[in-house]
Amino acid sequence: MEAWSMGKPVIGGRIPAVEEVIDDGVNGFLVSDDVMELADRIILLLENQKLRQTMGAAGQQKMNSFYSWDSITQIVLTNYQKVLNRQS
Repeated sequence: MEAWSMGKPVIGGRIPAVEEVIDDGVNGFLVSDDVMELADRIILLLENQKLRQTMGAAGQQKMNSFYSWDSITQIVLTNYQKVLNRQS
């Protein structure tokens, strides 16, 4: 998420928690435990500036939409309101 906040693409492992966050091929890459796959994705990003910029921008947008303090605050307030409405 720190990389996304700076407009950089990310590479993560194919594990459930990471798969929920990274949209493979959109804002970063998901890789298996294959070292060559990881190396290929790193090289692809190093050699393709447009792809880096596009993925980085998509990640930054996702970060701002779902993980910014404003977004998190709104989610928490909404959940508190739901709980309070149930108790009324």
